[in-house]
Amino acid sequence: MDRVVSAWRTQVSRTSSLSVRELDELEDHLRARAILEMEFDIALTPQRAVGLAAEELGEARTLAHEFAHAGKPRWRRLMVAGWGLWAVAWALPVSDFGSRTLTLAEIVRGDLASLASRGSLTSLLGLLALALMNVPMLLTLCRFPNALPRIRRLRMATWLVTANALGVLVIGGGFVVRWLRAGATLSEVPLGSGWWLYTASLACVTAAMWMRLGDARPLRQGHPHTRA
Repeated sequence: MDRVVSAWRTQVSRTSSLSVRELDELEDHLRARAILEMEFDIALTPQRAVGLAAEELGEARTLAHEFAHAGKPRWRRLMVAGWGLWAVAWALPVSDFGSRTLTLAEIVRGDLASLASRGSLTSLLGLLALALMNVPMLLTLCRFPNALPRIRRLRMATWLVTANALGVLVIGGGFVVRWLRAGATLSEVPLGSGWWLYTASLACVTAAMWMRLGDARPLRQGHPHTRA
């Protein structure tokens, strides 16, 4: 039975977005139902009993849909919140020096125009810096199936997002501290709402990635239900 259940679990993990904990719950239900089927019909083989139990559970996509409606894992809610804040941050001012405000979108457009017209090295470096700041965020859009060989990719993405968030917090925090030491109040620090939302978005996404990695940890450590 273990071999058949393991094959079923592998198939479901590859064809759905179910987390490890959701798969554990389904597998427990599958095993219990298969054992019950064998008790009702002693002539059933374990393979046939698991097959009948799997038919009752339904297809992988249907199961994922039902779990999504039953309640999303906390990391997904944080991820959605983080991406929402990140998207809004691009349209809000990130700096406020006097009467001039700049949004991230305006900074990118200005650097692109300057690079195209004058070949400005400063604009190129600015675009590269923005790219490095946002590539880790874009990595979180990738789908990381629960298969063991890909857990390392999920872990690497988690560390990249964390390093990015820490870097932004250190740079922004140092900027704020310098202004406060110069005698300015927090409201006078020339960082706009876009900067604060951008920082908050990274904090949300970082927390979500660590929670997601925690869901995958039982599989990485050799969860008893994942044996071949």
